[in-house]
Amino acid sequence: MPHSVIGRILGFAIGTIAPKRLVWILAKRFIAGREIHSALGTAKRLNKKGFLVSMDYIGEEVTDCNEIQRVNIEYLNLLKAMKTLNIRGDISLKLSHFGLLNNNPRPEVLSRGLNAFGRLIHCAQQDALRVWVDAESLRWRDATWELMMNVAKNYSNIGIRIQAYAVDAVEFLAGRIKDGWRGSVGICKGAYREHGSKIVRGARLRENFLALCKLIAENGLFLQIDTHDEELSYEAEMLIGNAPHEHGLPLGVNEQFARLLQRTAEQVNIYGPYGSDVKGYVGRRIAERPQYIFLPFRRT
Repeated sequence: MPHSVIGRILGFAIGTIAPKRLVWILAKRFIAGREIHSALGTAKRLNKKGFLVSMDYIGEEVTDCNEIQRVNIEYLNLLKAMKTLNIRGDISLKLSHFGLLNNNPRPEVLSRGLNAFGRLIHCAQQDALRVWVDAESLRWRDATWELMMNVAKNYSNIGIRIQAYAVDAVEFLAGRIKDGWRGSVGICKGAYREHGSKIVRGARLRENFLALCKLIAENGLFLQIDTHDEELSYEAEMLIGNAPHEHGLPLGVNEQFARLLQRTAEQVNIYGPYGSDVKGYVGRRIAERPQYIFLPFRRT
């Protein structure tokens, strides 16, 4: 059975039917903590090692106004704590966690989500923190970029991550840049379950990844290279030269590579998700590379 198929099967099982106790065993290397206090402790330890940290309160696909309010309060508390503790890094989020990506959004949910998201962006900019908007399923790509293109008219502290596995990824980003996008862009391979006709794999995926990096560098935008594929990371570095960039690596996956990047004077930003709603995130990590299922039993 192909390696990618095994990964998708394992990822689906972990994200849907696996017992919570098993998921938490698998999650402990990927997750900064269950609560904000433990996550901030992890962030401080990573800062002491010289890494930046991208803090993400895990969650997605919210459709309830009260939940949106709770999520907004959590992120505002996170911003306050990062400033108080002098955490070096930024924050990441999913628009669907704020109720902003929904097939049939209720007006009150959309309004609450927009207000909450706007307040968070404003507070983050006051604290000189970048806000990364994660790439979700490809069906939400147009909506994500449309909303963020509007937000970018008033705020300069934003970035969007885009998935290289989309068939038209390069053409899509070129169109957004032509339309005026000047924010930061993070390039990841992509980890959601998508229809086969919408995505590419293997050599074509790598070609897309590198072409996206080159496009961003040529247009003078800040680039985050979101891969722990060492060979691909080095290829991207050679391609972009001295263009402004950093490397984004998930927590607990390849700290040896992160330290190696540091020794070559590269800026490394560790993605540090936290919270209790971890099934989807851990499932996507396992689907990406099935061998990650053994990470909790290995030494860093």
